[in-house]
This record gives sequence, structure tokens and C-alpha cells, in this order.
Amino acid sequence: MRDIAAERRDIERAIEGQTLCSRFAATVARIGDAEALVDKGPGGETRSLSWAQYRERVRDATLGFHALGLRPKDFGVLLARNRPEYLIADLGLMHLGVTAVGMYNTLAPEQISYIANHCDARIAIVENAAFLARFRRDELPRLEHVVLIDGSSDDPSVITLEQLMARGRAAHDRDPHLFDKLWHAVQPDDIVTLIYTSGTTGPPKGVIDTHRNALWVLESAQSFERTGERDCSISYLPLAHAADRFLNHYMSL
Repeated sequence: MRDIAAERRDIERAIEGQTLCSRFAATVARIGDAEALVDKGPGGETRSLSWAQYRERVRDATLGFHALGLRPKDFGVLLARNRPEYLIADLGLMHLGVTAVGMYNTLAPEQISYIANHCDARIAIVENAAFLARFRRDELPRLEHVVLIDGSSDDPSVITLEQLMARGRAAHDRDPHLFDKLWHAVQPDDIVTLIYTSGTTGPPKGVIDTHRNALWVLESAQSFERTGERDCSISYLPLAHAADRFLNHYMSL
């Protein structure tokens, strides 16, 4: 017979004081040279990043966002297809203490405006100009910055992902300890993401998830379906969806 109370205590002990940031750091320290992300490039070529390379890019994104003026407790929205750049930007926000909010790629402009305004997003990470065209900037007074993964823009409030990463690398050169200082300040009860409901019963509701919530779910899942370092998973649900965000993106960390 299962001792549910004992299982809960075991989970609490396993996640005590931990965040997704600290778990990511531990994974990189343990298997940094192993393959972390694999995808297909623009020409169909296979591309991959090791765990160490992955975290280095997350570091650059974190410091780039910090250089733009983002601070803990801010919110950022992401509108892009599942790709490594999405994950890097998402984790860059997380390591700064900024809450990342994934939006479904099928959303209409008015739905994008509603969610971005509802969470007071200060920044949007967007795949390309076609995705950006659905952002009605005149309806988004709090949105200060846009980062384009692909392409560029003449708008001074829009920068490319590469420009963001370059700012982060420059910040790291100036202060090699800043990244660690920033992510160590993230606490277990900080909000890691908002998962917005579909809106079929009214306006979408933002479901609050903290680092502690996420780690509880992941540790609980591992208790009955343990994954190993040699396992691979395919990201096929939208990253705005709770299942892919938790059981693929966060679980891999």
C-alpha cells in the first residue's frame, strides 16, 4: 500500500530550495558535453547544442535582457514556433526572474493584445516580421521592446536576437559574475510562467506557476515514470501548452 504522506515528504525534500535555474546548472555541471538540443536548420541540416553551449546562450540572453532594462517580476511574451531560439529566450527571461508567457501561434491580433496587456508584458520575443505584424503596438502601451528571432526592422524598439545576444556577451565580458548573481536571486516561489486558458468560457485566464509548482510536478512525474540522461523527447505540442512546457521543456532541465 502506498504511503502518500511519505511520498509527499520525499518530493518536498527533493525540491527544497531548488529552482529550475539551479536544476539547469546542476545538469550542465554533470553532463555539459552531452547533446541537449537537436533541430533542423533552414536548409534541412541537422543542428545541435551541448548542454554547456545551451547554457552559454541562455547566459547571453539573460544578460542581454538585463541590458535592455528588464528586471525581476517583469513579464515577457513569446510568439514563435518550437525551436532552440525560443527555449534560449524563454530561459534567458527565467534566469533574470522575468516571467515568460508563451502565446499560441494561431492567436488573432486582438487576442495577442489582450494577453500582452493582461500580463503587462514589457518585451515580446517574436519569430519574424509576419508574426510581428499581428502585434498592434498602438494597443500595447507597456510593450517597450521586441526581439526578432529572424529578420530585422527599422523600428528602434525592435532588435534582432543576435543583437540581444551580442549585448549579453559584452555584459559578460565586463562582469563575468553577473549571470550567476542574477539567477541565484531567483527564488522557488517566484512565478516562472503564466499558462493562459483557451478563452472558450470567457477571456483567457492566466494560470500562475512558480518554480516550486513546476519542480513538484516534475519530481512527482519522475516517481512513476523516471527518465534518464540517454532519453530523448520530441517537442511537438506548442510551447504555450502546459504539457510541452512542463513535460518536455522543463523536464529536460
